[in-house]
Amino acid sequence: VSGFLRLQFSAGSDNYQRIPLVDRGYLNAELGPVAIEAGRDILVLGPGVHAQMLMGENTAPLDLVRISTSHPLKIPRIPVAVEALAAVGRLRDPQRFHNTLLTVMRLQLDLFDQFELGASHLLQLEGDGGPHLSFGDAIAEHFSRKGLSPGMVYANGMDYSNRRISFDGTYTMKFLRGARVYYELAFEDVRKHIVDAWVYDGDHLAGIDFPALTKSGKHGITIEYQHIGVRSQSHGTYTSGMTNDGLTLGTPLGPDSWSLYASGRIDLSRLRLWPWIEFVR
Repeated sequence: VSGFLRLQFSAGSDNYQRIPLVDRGYLNAELGPVAIEAGRDILVLGPGVHAQMLMGENTAPLDLVRISTSHPLKIPRIPVAVEALAAVGRLRDPQRFHNTLLTVMRLQLDLFDQFELGASHLLQLEGDGGPHLSFGDAIAEHFSRKGLSPGMVYANGMDYSNRRISFDGTYTMKFLRGARVYYELAFEDVRKHIVDAWVYDGDHLAGIDFPALTKSGKHGITIEYQHIGVRSQSHGTYTSGMTNDGLTLGTPLGPDSWSLYASGRIDLSRLRLWPWIEFVR
């Protein structure tokens, strides 16, 4: 069992808030293959080094309860391991509906200690004054969509929830000092035609990461390309999008955009340099 607390203080001659803010604070417990966490913490999903499509370090720490595997669980007799995560959190304002909830699910398969295949699912629902679901309907909403009747106030959205899904794959090249090649596709809601989501309105992340360029483990390079679809983060009912404390849960790039990012790590005898550059449209 472990705990962590980070407080943030403000001071000055103006009317600053004098009560310390809890930047992060959580309790974490591990028992065998199971890990449980409760509190305010950062949750990172996906293979990206610089950016994440669904949830990453761009957003503010999330108030959540999380249960996950404490380590990859090996499947006997075959070279496959499984990692799983499920969480429920409350999104901080500004939101269209105060106290909007967020559920998070992720499943990852590790194959032959070289390939990683993952899928992540975010669902935004409930909130004060928002569409209400019973407990059973809320569970079912994770697997199917329930539309609002045309006469209801949220007729523009016709949805009880806002959903984002991603699929990702990573290949680790052990023969090349652990270099990783990865790709992630994310999109809004469930698609009957996955190819259309990939071609027309998906969010794409592709990258290559060299953690060590020499035999001694020195120096590194990371290159990432993002392309964000025209309808990313848009929803008729939850018009605030998937944000927490005013920051997007995933990449902050915005709809209909792309970026190319490159960074290096230069390990000198008594100094480490991290130069980087990013082109954005």
